[in-house]
Amino acid sequence: PPGVCVDDPNCPHLNDGDCDDGGPGSDYDICGYGGDCADCGPRAPVEMRWVECGRAGGCRNEPSRWADSSETHEVRCCSDSPIDGWTKRGDSCPWAESDRGMDGCHSDKTFADAEAVCEAAGARLCTKEELEGNCTRGTGCGHDGELIWSSTMQL
Repeated sequence: PPGVCVDDPNCPHLNDGDCDDGGPGSDYDICGYGGDCADCGPRAPVEMRWVECGRAGGCRNEPSRWADSSETHEVRCCSDSPIDGWTKRGDSCPWAESDRGMDGCHSDKTFADAEAVCEAAGARLCTKEELEGNCTRGTGCGHDGELIWSSTMQL
């Protein structure tokens, strides 16, 4: 895939010999990701994933949105087949859980970490639509009022 590399003419530290874009291996976070090409080189495009409230309408201060996959958010998992102790909230919902069979509650995880938690439980991250449909509501850990990672990727 093409890299992100557009020099930011407003960056006071552009092309000064130090990588200043805040990406991996950066010395500083001054120019914005991909904004110090001569010093940092092209950067991989940022992968955005949807984060949704754990219960519809429950996140009054933090709206659902696209999030950089390196941000940290809470984890709830879904399964298309039954897992012992997991709940199924409706006919259109998968089985879902926040802690049972997952070695406890998981907060402040990156997308990759969240995905690994669900895979280790024999499950997957829930889709945006499943979270919007309240399929994980009330499954524990106090995450009903928190943003939850979904598997839905911005195209």
